[in-house]
Amino acid sequence: MFQQFSDISSLETGRKNLPLLLQYLDEHNLDGFVMSRADEFGGENIAPYAERLAWLTGFTGSAGSAVILKTKAAIFVDGRYTLQVREQVDGKLLEPVSIIETSVAEWLEAHLQGGETIGFDPWLYTSDAVTRLEKACAQRHATLKPLTVNPIDTIWSDHPEHPKNPIVPHPLELAGQPSEQKLAAIANMLAGKADATFITQGDSIAWLFNIRGSDVACAPLPPCLCNCQQRRRRLAVHRSGEAV
Repeated sequence: MFQQFSDISSLETGRKNLPLLLQYLDEHNLDGFVMSRADEFGGENIAPYAERLAWLTGFTGSAGSAVILKTKAAIFVDGRYTLQVREQVDGKLLEPVSIIETSVAEWLEAHLQGGETIGFDPWLYTSDAVTRLEKACAQRHATLKPLTVNPIDTIWSDHPEHPKNPIVPHPLELAGQPSEQKLAAIANMLAGKADATFITQGDSIAWLFNIRGSDVACAPLPPCLCNCQQRRRRLAVHRSGEAV
């Protein structure tokens, strides 16, 4: 069963697009690429521009990862998508792997030959995830390389634009508390423990500042809180209750 009835994909998606990525890797002296279905904000609901995993493989589930090596590739999903991944992805090109049984790091360590350079987009991974991938690569004397440009964004010829819908205030009668009270509550929690905290999750930012957006389908979140390079903007909430 697919997640939504609007899912449109076929085995031809990966057959057409995977060779483009392999060509890119060869031209940029990379031996592989690690990618996840994520955007800069780490949420499950993402805008069309961030649907890189679906564009490359054909898989349209809400969670997944892939590792593309020159000689072997795998796509990682959980139990919700055991059937869907086999309907949408050519198993001869990308091996379906249960993320519950085998992590991306474990698969990498098992399949690297040694000495490879594996690229990844640092905007799409937490520091903990990067550490796990780095350790796996180190076990095989390989290098995990952060890339300044996501390869998919380069080879995706009709890549959707980043959304630019307006951010709107959320009415106080629905929010329950003004933003100033929420900021003050966080400031009180930080008192004597830390000088600041970083708020990066879209739903947390929307709640904290009583704002809503329409950039992402099925979620009223404003992921357009980023700088002019469309990178994630972190909001530091200080003990004074001021956000910067």
